[in-house]
Amino acid sequence: MGRDLGEVASLARKLEVVISDGTDAVLSQTRPDVVFLTTASFLEVVYPQLEGCIKAGVNVVSTCEELSYPYRKVPQLSAEIDKIAKANEVTVLGTGVNPGFLMDAWPLFMTGVCQQVKRIKVTRIQDASPRRGPFQKKIGAGRTLEEFKKLVAAISAIITGRLGGHITLKKILVISCLGTGLLYLSPMWARTVTQLIIFIALTGLFKGGLMTSSNALVGLSVPRSQQGIAYGVATSAQALGSGLGPLIGGSLAPLIGLRPVFGVAGGFFMLTGIAVSKLLARVTLEKPAT
Repeated sequence: MGRDLGEVASLARKLEVVISDGTDAVLSQTRPDVVFLTTASFLEVVYPQLEGCIKAGVNVVSTCEELSYPYRKVPQLSAEIDKIAKANEVTVLGTGVNPGFLMDAWPLFMTGVCQQVKRIKVTRIQDASPRRGPFQKKIGAGRTLEEFKKLVAAISAIITGRLGGHITLKKILVISCLGTGLLYLSPMWARTVTQLIIFIALTGLFKGGLMTSSNALVGLSVPRSQQGIAYGVATSAQALGSGLGPLIGGSLAPLIGLRPVFGVAGGFFMLTGIAVSKLLARVTLEKPAT
């Protein structure tokens, strides 16, 4: 705050515009004709800022996606914006476009005059580096590989928890083992960095399901009096595998090559999945205590 806009924008000159967080004071002092509001995507978040600009008698152009057609989702806020804008004789224009409109509704609208449509292809590519911090955090941009893996594992745990009500934990564990094995094989054919990142993310999802379902099964298949020991053994086994895996893989890479190492790991997971499916057939799960 208090710095010149030209300095913040890394320009060679000052613009004589001082950055301030006092919206009301700036609007009353400068009396602008229009405010370009580019702070958030959701109308409920943007509304207090809109209201302040409108009541100051300033026209607003906003990139808020929901403001492009807000009447269906937030009719009350839409009516209120319309009311106070008319009372203050200003206009509010929403110019934001969300991916659902740009990639779904717009192509459908544009092909409405066509008698025959053989194929539609929509590609969206964007560089997240210049985007605002909350957006980068939401998609995982700027994170280290370990942080990204933890994020994927957390998402996987949520998905696994929801699936648990529809698919048995035994099936989730077997599917996670087999899925991890298949995805460990996929880097053998990856040819680009993008493909490799996608494989790593998917592998993280299945591995997260593997950890979550295995811990849940320990709690259901072991008597309460022995659960502490069982969880300790399971956690130690997971830590041992996380330590030995990279060590063994690093030792094998000079001998057989890097890509075949993924094949060995994938085969191991798939064999483990088959073995687990056989062993779990004999396991009786305890009902959780109420």
